[in-house]
Amino acid sequence: MPITDLASIVPTGNDFLANWRDLQTLLAITITLGTAYDDDAFEDDIAATGTAIADAGAKANVLAVAQHDRLLKREEAWGRVVQFRDSLRARAPGTSLVAAAPRSPRRDAGDSTIVSALDEVVAYWGQCNSAFGADVLILPGPFPLASLQTLADAFKNALADLAVKESAARIAREERDRKIAALLDRMRQYQDAANAALWNRPDLKETIPNLYPYHDGILDPVILSGVWSPGDDGAQLSWTASAAPNFSRYVLRYAPGAVEPAGTDPILQTIHEKAQTSLLAAGFFTPEAGTWSFRVWVVDDHDHVAASNTVTVSRPAWEEVPCPSGVACWPWMAPGRGLPAALARWRRRCAAARMCAAIPRSTTTSTWPLPAPASARCRR
Repeated sequence: MPITDLASIVPTGNDFLANWRDLQTLLAITITLGTAYDDDAFEDDIAATGTAIADAGAKANVLAVAQHDRLLKREEAWGRVVQFRDSLRARAPGTSLVAAAPRSPRRDAGDSTIVSALDEVVAYWGQCNSAFGADVLILPGPFPLASLQTLADAFKNALADLAVKESAARIAREERDRKIAALLDRMRQYQDAANAALWNRPDLKETIPNLYPYHDGILDPVILSGVWSPGDDGAQLSWTASAAPNFSRYVLRYAPGAVEPAGTDPILQTIHEKAQTSLLAAGFFTPEAGTWSFRVWVVDDHDHVAASNTVTVSRPAWEEVPCPSGVACWPWMAPGRGLPAALARWRRRCAAARMCAAIPRSTTTSTWPLPAPASARCRR
């Protein structure tokens, strides 16, 4: 049978083993490779290769869980860092505390940058609480300083755990690839040995299994994670980098609902940069179509493909919640600054605070300025 993916390695080995034993029985001979490698040793290698393939797959699944945990904590950490600065501006507008507050990192900043920003905010939040006295700063949620410290520790632990899982998955893949390469070499050796034994039996030579098509290395799928990003009204997708030496591109596809996207579903984006391993999928989540599923295909230079796991992300439902005590919804938006731009800024900032629609999208300049609402429609 043709070798097209990892799942076809062991069945192909079993085809070779069956032919090996059939020829030995038919010709009443013993076929060995080298000096003592026989069909029993080949059977053992098939089993060991199957075990290595299964182990690499299991460790990849464990890695997927760790990758998703890291993404969840990263998204919350980034959102809380952004939320801190906005809440501080609302709590102490125009003060030196706001001017000296740590800057929020970019959304696509590296994990180490997010960790540094978390540490800076934790330290600065403590200074602000000392300045505020008994009336300390608490983010909407409620979310006090102690919760941010807990989140920072959890994010760091998630990163450390991810590094351990990545190392284990890499070692398992390397062991799997070594065993596959050795098994394929034995298959080629068997073809030569069988052809030599059947030099005068062209009819039986046709029974020797073919070994095709096989290219350099095994194309591994990437591991995809995805979470809802309230600040962007979309899904934040992240995946492990492909290890393919002849990498060509990533192809991201999506499908409505909790279904597995197929290779014929619409393409969200094609990415030719191997190092780009994240993407924001937004613009098509609606109340009527609030759940979408995503998948990443790795394609190499030979047009071989490997599809990732499927990730399903849902748009949370709206709910009415009170505005946080002591925090106005838009204290920094003065009348006359231009409603459309002000609305855009307000929505971006309140989205990080999980307060996404206190100002209706139908608001016009004729209704500006607006009073601060007693409640906001929010996605938890």
